[in-house]
Order: sequence, then structure tokens, then C-alpha cells
Amino acid sequence: LAFWRSASFLLAATLETAFRFEHAVHLLCNWHTVPEQGSVVCDIAFTPSVSKRPHQKSHTLWIPSRRELDALSAHGQRLASLMADFVPLQDAGNDQLFDACFADRSLRFDRLRSEFGADDHTPVTTFYRMGSFVEACRNGPLVSSTRMVGRFAVTRFVALGWLRGHLPSDDFPTGIVVYRVHGTALPSAFPTHFTTFDRLVRWSREPNEGVPQQPDYVVPF
Repeated sequence: LAFWRSASFLLAATLETAFRFEHAVHLLCNWHTVPEQGSVVCDIAFTPSVSKRPHQKSHTLWIPSRRELDALSAHGQRLASLMADFVPLQDAGNDQLFDACFADRSLRFDRLRSEFGADDHTPVTTFYRMGSFVEACRNGPLVSSTRMVGRFAVTRFVALGWLRGHLPSDDFPTGIVVYRVHGTALPSAFPTHFTTFDRLVRWSREPNEGVPQQPDYVVPF
């Protein structure tokens, strides 16, 4: 399972680093899944572009094309090719470390706090760093390095709804959209024919039954 968790971490890093600044993409949840479910899954917050067309709604949803999914996959593959280590930073019994890691990622900070409940002071987890990307991993450990990732693909984008508390308004006409993103990966130690990986990609596009279809931070369209 360490490899699968590492692939999920790589998917989160890919999504947070692939988009232009204006979209303010931030991880909301890196779901715990297992290989038998077919996909690693992340939910992200995404600020749509403001439409410049006078008769077009400002919150027209972006649905990535196959070419755009391929571009995201290539970005993730490039991150893996850097052969960066997955570095465990520290058990998160330290409020200062927790606050520092998410100082500029308030949505993820709030989500982690809510996952543990108001009675918990600091989440008991481990932080990992891959290059400059840092994320909390409750279900570690991870593998040692991205060099162990052979094939990687971003396979599915689904708009779930608006982020609760961030619906379109007069002051913020675009709102913030929650997307669910699927991916898959294979270890470098197991080279396979491209047709085999293509079957895994198709499988990963199916809804993952291991994650809730309507999280509590989503308001349906």
C-alpha cells in the first residue's frame, strides 16, 4: 500500500502545481483508497476563469479534454522523473509545524481540522515533503522516492458542486468549484505493455466506491 499512497501524494502535488495562479487550485482531500478500487482520488478547490464574453455565464464549468488530461499526466510524470525523495518531516504533535505547513493553504488547513473534530488539538499524522510540496499523510508510510513510480496518469475530472461557503455571489461571481480527480500509477519495478496500462487507465475512470460521492464540503450545482 505504500506505493499506492505515494501515487496519491504525487497526484495531489501534480494538481497543486500544474495550474495557473488565477485558478487558486488547492487540495481539499486526499482520499485513502486501495489498489483494488482502481484509482487514487483527490478533491480540489478550483476557481473558474471569469468569462470575457458578455452573454456567457461567469461560472461556466471547465471540463478538461483528453489532451488536457494528457498534459496533466505529463506534468505528474515530470515530477516523478525528478527522483525526489518522499521525506517524512515529523509526527504532527507540534502545532507550530502544522500551522507552518499550511499557512498559505487555508482550505486544506480547515479541512484537516474538521476531519479530526473540534475536540482534537493537533491531528496525529506525519508530514511528507516531495520537493517543495508538503502534505499530511495519516495513512503512511510512503515509498522512499518518486524514482519508484514508473507510469502515472491523471484520468478523470468530475465537477461535484460548489465549495460550501464559496458559492457565486455579486462580490465573487465565479465561486469556487470542487472537482474530484482520479489517477493511477504503476511501479517502475513492473514494466508493462502500454495496452495493459491503458486498461488500468480505463478502470481508474470508473467511480471509486471507496470514497463518498457527496462530501459535506460540497453544495450541489
